[in-house]
Amino acid sequence: MVKAHFETTYEARGVLDSSLEAVKQLITDFAARRILEVGGGAHPSLGPDYIAARGLEYTVNDAREEELMKADSTYHKLRMELGTEEPTALFKGRFDLIFSRIVHEHVYNIQRFHQTIHYMLAGGGAAVHCFPTLYALPFVMNRLLPECSCGGLLNFFVPGFTETHRHFRAYYRWCRGPSRRMIRRFERVGFEVVEFRGYFGHSYYQTRMPLLHKLERAKARWLAKHPIPLLTSFSWVVLRKRNVDPGRRISDLPPLGGVGSNHAPVDVI
Repeated sequence: MVKAHFETTYEARGVLDSSLEAVKQLITDFAARRILEVGGGAHPSLGPDYIAARGLEYTVNDAREEELMKADSTYHKLRMELGTEEPTALFKGRFDLIFSRIVHEHVYNIQRFHQTIHYMLAGGGAAVHCFPTLYALPFVMNRLLPECSCGGLLNFFVPGFTETHRHFRAYYRWCRGPSRRMIRRFERVGFEVVEFRGYFGHSYYQTRMPLLHKLERAKARWLAKHPIPLLTSFSWVVLRKRNVDPGRRISDLPPLGGVGSNHAPVDVI
């Protein structure tokens, strides 16, 4: 049975931090050694010290080579857009754990994205994804408004946002809170849904509209007690690849290359 949990973003330590703690726990629980972070770009979520201490083979992925080249040479680098490009046979069943944080909403062909991750996971391997969800109002506006308008709105609600973050077009496909429909979608790809968390509320009104922020907090507290999955603001989900290929073990796979090298990103086009 799927473990579905609901809470507010204000009670959580932070949705991004909570999802990263889940990743770390899975690395321990699964004895995961080969990790892929999707969309990590120039700033991977787990630092070189953490990777070295646990002897991990950590690959950071991004669609933009210029972003990957900014990352520390500790990381293996995979230039690939998972929702569009086909991985080579080198990556079949390669990773124990694949995760993404605030990437899911930007993928146009989301089913293919998950199929690619399923292909790249070892049998019994896990995937974790953290993403904003529809139908929280800020994300509905982000989905509906022209892309040129969204940066200005983000700067209004979160001053200086575009100075420190790049804004990418968001589609919000399969970006919903825990529900039977969402669970079935992941299951049809071939995953077991291990855990699904939905978070109500956000902080977009806090600086410019404190009264509206207070009302948002009250609404979030009520929804946490009476969950309506379509009204979550964020979710993260833990998936496990069901089928096991007994003919291929992680320990049998060749290394991607020397850790600590300055090799260019692995290009799978």
